[in-house]
Amino acid sequence: MEHYLNKSGNSPITRFLIEDEKVTVWYNDDTSYSYSYPRAGQPIVDKIKELAVLGEGLATFISQQAKFLYDHKIDKPGT
Repeated sequence: MEHYLNKSGNSPITRFLIEDEKVTVWYNDDTSYSYSYPRAGQPIVDKIKELAVLGEGLATFISQQAKFLYDHKIDKPGT
């Protein structure tokens, strides 16, 4: 797992985990979303991976292109 650089300074995303055909992102409330090739498609998942490594534009891309294409959502602990 890596910390998201958040170059803009206002992203709600805090960290991410890149796997072969999947990426998981965590938000500042500890909610996580996993996106995979089978569900979101390889181009979208690869773009999420790219933006995660770059440290900018990830939250905007997810909200505009992948918002409901996640495989799994894990709510913050205790909810």
